[in-house]
Amino acid sequence: MTRVFPGLMALPIVFGAVVGLIRGRRDGKQMRFTLVFCGACALLLVASHTTGRGASTWPEWAEKISIHSEHHPRTGSKRVGLGRLALHFPRADRFWRVPRPLSADQEARAHTRKVVITALGLALLLVALRGRDDLDAMLLMLFAAWLATTSSRYYASIWLLYFTLPTHGARAGPGRFAGLGLMVMLAAYYAPPSTTGRYLALNYEALAMFVGLCLVYALGDRRARSRGLADAPEVQPPGPSVGLADAPDSQPPGPSPRLADAPEAP
Repeated sequence: MTRVFPGLMALPIVFGAVVGLIRGRRDGKQMRFTLVFCGACALLLVASHTTGRGASTWPEWAEKISIHSEHHPRTGSKRVGLGRLALHFPRADRFWRVPRPLSADQEARAHTRKVVITALGLALLLVALRGRDDLDAMLLMLFAAWLATTSSRYYASIWLLYFTLPTHGARAGPGRFAGLGLMVMLAAYYAPPSTTGRYLALNYEALAMFVGLCLVYALGDRRARSRGLADAPEVQPPGPSVGLADAPDSQPPGPSPRLADAPEAP
């Protein structure tokens, strides 16, 4: 339960189930997944209080995970996530450089970088998530996990799930792009001269892959909407209404007979 990215990947399905329930258009698969997922989380939460330490377990965990999240990007070079990438301060003589310790100015700049990139990335992610099916939405949420957390290197292996995206047919664009991005990461891994540089480069490549993937989805949606508008049948405007001025001429009725015009009675 303490791992973040599985919950983030499940979030679009849970959100879709809740929205469908509110609108009265429930999706059976989404509802079943949501019930099982939330039920399992609740069961594990209850079970965690039976370890002999009781309810104090979670406050202790919250304190320790906050310390871990603060120090984890700084205490090792083999880290994956925006928190690590924000610490990159290159120099002319040492491009792949993360200074230790950071100065107060560098800390402030790193924090600003992280906030700005997170805000822009989440905005782009929301655009890309619009109208996605469950599988695509789950995989796109790995971008949110990269933005929000800094994890050890082996968690990047979950990116291999992008190879499950289709590479043929009408929906081939995202699969081809993500596959190309992953292959570039493998091919370019040993290009930087140090371990620190390799993982900084890996994070730059991951950011490019995630941003590019969101753009591929968003541009594909735009092209689909444009084709839909172009293929729609043209609606003929209604003809002009016939007014009194356009009515055909008609003979006016003759004058009504008056008593003076009536024939004389014999």
